[in-house]
Amino acid sequence: MKIPYPPLEEQARIVIVLSWFDDLIENKKKQNEILGKMVMAIFKSWFIDFEPFQDEEFIYNEE
Repeated sequence: MKIPYPPLEEQARIVIVLSWFDDLIENKKKQNEILGKMVMAIFKSWFIDFEPFQDEEFIYNEE
């Protein structure tokens, strides 16, 4: 059975698009990793170290 292939020019365009999607996926994975670390740091700060609460009072900080 013969399977037709697209012309080389079209194959090259397909490679470019797939490469772009691979880069996008990798970027999103890195963003998710960074956001996960931020969430864990905030969770630890607020619920383990109780940093927003000093002398049993909530201290608001815009940072």
